[in-house]
Amino acid sequence: TGPRVAFAMALDRLLPAAFATVHARAGTPAAATAAQALIALAVLWSGTFDAMLLYAGAGMALLAGLVVLAVFPLRRRGVLPGRFAIPWFPLPPVLYLLALAGTIGFAVHERPQPTLAAVASIALMWPLYRVLARRTARHPGR
Repeated sequence: TGPRVAFAMALDRLLPAAFATVHARAGTPAAATAAQALIALAVLWSGTFDAMLLYAGAGMALLAGLVVLAVFPLRRRGVLPGRFAIPWFPLPPVLYLLALAGTIGFAVHERPQPTLAAVASIALMWPLYRVLARRTARHPGR
């Protein structure tokens, strides 16, 4: 799925256009797949298996937490189509976020380097995204 995300981001002009190139015969995002493979190799060679697993797991957990956190402003704005009822809302997402914070806190305490590397990776991507999104909004034809 990683290469397909990079492919879509390139189509939205949030990544270089090269990531939107498609293999002539296979129809797959070739450049995005190659870039994803290089990133995966860099992560693989950067440390031990358990550090890599913790880095990836902490990153995925943080992103899942951000998705759950997004429910609050989206519900408040009425953006969610076909709104559905969650019993005892907002208790389930709040409990999930508290459990996630405890898990991440424990991981930082036990293995700070890979966990904080995951936090830093995600934290650094937000300002980069904002810059790229603003640039794309100013120049939609490019």
